[in-house]
Amino acid sequence: MRTLLFLLVLGFFVGNGPFDSASVAEPGHFSDQLPPPVPQYDRTADALLYDSLRLVFGQNKVLPEGYELEALRALSHYPELREVPVSFIFRKNPVAHTSRPRNGRLLGRRDRRHYLVIISTQVSEQLDPGRLPNLSYNARIGVLGHELAHTVDYLDRSLGNLIGLGLRYATDPQVVERWERFTDSTAIRHNLGYQLRSWSEEVHPILEKAGRGQNYLRPEEITEFMRTLPAYQ
Repeated sequence: MRTLLFLLVLGFFVGNGPFDSASVAEPGHFSDQLPPPVPQYDRTADALLYDSLRLVFGQNKVLPEGYELEALRALSHYPELREVPVSFIFRKNPVAHTSRPRNGRLLGRRDRRHYLVIISTQVSEQLDPGRLPNLSYNARIGVLGHELAHTVDYLDRSLGNLIGLGLRYATDPQVVERWERFTDSTAIRHNLGYQLRSWSEEVHPILEKAGRGQNYLRPEEITEFMRTLPAYQ
C-alpha cells in the first residue's frame, strides 16, 4: 500500500497524465449534443440562463465559487461528463490549473470515480497573470474547457494506466508537450476553439517566458486547426 501511495503521489504531482491518442475521447456520438462554436460568450446573457445551465450541466458537480457560470459553460461542451462527479476546487498549487482523478476514489469502479479540477490560489509571480481571476470571461471558459478535456481522457483509464501515464508525464518533456497540445485539440473539437484561443492570446506570452509555451497551441495554431473542422465553417 505504501508503494501504491508513493506512485500515486508521484504520478499525480503535476495533475495530469501524458498523451495517449487512443484513449482521449473525441465528441463522437455526442457531437449532435454539443453547442455550436460561439465567438464570444456574454456573461450578462449567460447569467440569465444560470438556472437552466445548472439544472442540465450541474448534476454531481461542485462548482467553483465566483466562477460558476464559466464552469457551467465549459461543462456544456462535454456531454460525456453530464453525470460524472467533478469538483472544481481552490488550492495552492504550482500550476494555475490542473485536472486529475480524486485519489480516494481510484481503487473502485471506473464509473464511480470522482474527478477534480484544481484552480490554484497562489503560483509564482511570473505565472500569476495566468490565474483564473486575472483572465477574461471567455478565456476562463477556455482554460476550464482544457482541463475538462483532461477529465474526459481519464474516464476509461485503469488504475495501472493512470499511474504509468503519470510517471511518464513526470519524466518525459516530449510527452508533456504532445499530450497538452492534443488536449487543446480535444477542447477545440468540443467547439471551444474561440474560448481556448482567448485563453491562449492572454496567457501564451506568460507561458513562453516561463519556458512552457511549447506545451500548448499558439493562437494562430488554434485558428488554423479550427479552419479544418466543419463546425467552424
